[in-house]
Amino acid sequence: MRHLILTLMVAAVAFSNVANAAVVIEDVQLRYGIGNRPSVIYGTFTNHSNAPVYLIKVDSPAFGRIEMHNHIHDGNIMRMRKIERITLPPYKAVSLKSGGLHLMAFQKAEQKDIQITFTFDNAPPQTLSVGVIGK
Repeated sequence: MRHLILTLMVAAVAFSNVANAAVVIEDVQLRYGIGNRPSVIYGTFTNHSNAPVYLIKVDSPAFGRIEMHNHIHDGNIMRMRKIERITLPPYKAVSLKSGGLHLMAFQKAEQKDIQITFTFDNAPPQTLSVGVIGK
């Protein structure tokens, strides 16, 4: 009986840690804005867990602030809106791209390699080194 209880406890810990390694971030691209215009960050986030994960914050020492944005159709006009979080549905990939979800980075510092930290509500943060595309 002790062996069964120990096995169940180990399994519970293992399953709880799946969410900790559930998000895979790929193809992150940073494009500097021209002059004082904001920079934009694209990429793909894949949630490999059975529960939604929410991207709630993005930081970098190379920028004053980074905001999450989406485009919405308002009649015949496409408008950009700041959003508080990005939902990563279970077992799905979410692409940040032009004309959809994306990140806007303000008050840039000119650097070649940028460290960006992605913070999630129920998964550990991930810091990536991102090269700059264009200037």
